[in-house]
Amino acid sequence: MTATMNDAGRALSEQYWRQVRDGSSMSAGLVLLSTVLFIGRDAPAVWSAMGAVGLIWALWVMSAAGKALIARKSPDNLVLAGIGLFVLKVMVIGGLLLTLGVPDWVRPLPTAAAAVTAVIGWQAIEFRSHARSRVPLYIEVAEESLGPTGGHQ
Repeated sequence: MTATMNDAGRALSEQYWRQVRDGSSMSAGLVLLSTVLFIGRDAPAVWSAMGAVGLIWALWVMSAAGKALIARKSPDNLVLAGIGLFVLKVMVIGGLLLTLGVPDWVRPLPTAAAAVTAVIGWQAIEFRSHARSRVPLYIEVAEESLGPTGGHQ
C-alpha cells in the first residue's frame, strides 16, 4: 500500500470516528428530548423512545466503527464492507425483533418517532461528513509505474 493510500485510509478512518462522536452526541440529545417530552406523563413512552434511540445508536456505531477500522487497514474494500455492515445491521434488528419480540410496555408512537428521528439524524451526520470529506477515494496510478507492458503480464 502506498503512502497516499495510507493517508487516505487514515483520513477516512478519522472521518468515521467523527461520525461516531457526532452521532453519539445527537443520540444523547434525542434521549434527553424524549425524557423531557414524556416524563411525568408516560414513563413507558420515555423507555420506548430511549430504547429506540439506543438501538439505532448501537447499530450505527457498529457500522461506523467497522468502517473506520476497515478504512485504516484496507480502504479499497470500504464499499464492500459498508454493504456487508448494512446487511448485518438489518439482520441484527430483524433477529432481535423475531427472537425477543416487542414487550407489552413499548409504546408504538414514541418508539417510531424516536427511531425515525434518530435515523434521519444519523443520515444527516453521514451526509455532512461525506460532503465535507476531502479524501481522495480513487488514487491514480502513474503510467510509468506500470512498466513497459502497461501493467499486463
